[in-house]
Amino acid sequence: MAASSKGEELKVIPREESGSDKRGQSTAEKRAARNSRVHFGDFEDTDTSLLATYENKPLLVESVREEVHKTLSVYLGFLQEAHRYDVRFGIPFEEIKLYCNARDEKLAVLEEPSNSRLTKMVWENQDNVGKILLLSLELEVTDGITFEDKLTLHSESVLNRYIHINVVAQVLGKGQGTPALKYGIKCLGHCGSTSPADSPKEAAPPMDQSEEIPS
Repeated sequence: MAASSKGEELKVIPREESGSDKRGQSTAEKRAARNSRVHFGDFEDTDTSLLATYENKPLLVESVREEVHKTLSVYLGFLQEAHRYDVRFGIPFEEIKLYCNARDEKLAVLEEPSNSRLTKMVWENQDNVGKILLLSLELEVTDGITFEDKLTLHSESVLNRYIHINVVAQVLGKGQGTPALKYGIKCLGHCGSTSPADSPKEAAPPMDQSEEIPS
């Protein structure tokens, strides 16, 4: 089943009402709308001739909340039950520049994802985009109607500021068809019935017990 039933691709919604007249938007709002897309690198085994179709457009992030901390949402579209996936997406530095430094080596995962495994987090340069933070997740979809996960990034270079990333997908059960995957998502095959949360994985660095992660 294709994800075309979702309609238009996920767009960034400025904090002001999205239906307002664009002529009334401030320069900062217009810049935020331009810079709030997630971009991808040139991944192997990707047929770029298909990029005009809905399913093969890059995953986008929606800026959910921006106060002292940044909250981003990544919508993966449809995934299939009992399958493993590699998901790659990039966040432009312009989107998170108030929360870390350019090519920040002190940017680290403060709260690990619970239903997936972060396999890569690097800075890269992209044509027409500039610096991006590229993340790769390996996830298993065991059952359920939706898949949800989250992780929190924090840089020691910028005190008391956090980047929360929510990852969401809709799940197709057995007999409901095979989804057309969005660009940046690769199926790794079938998986067992064990949830990734129950699988052994590397422990996250210990957190200072006196410090709480703001929501």
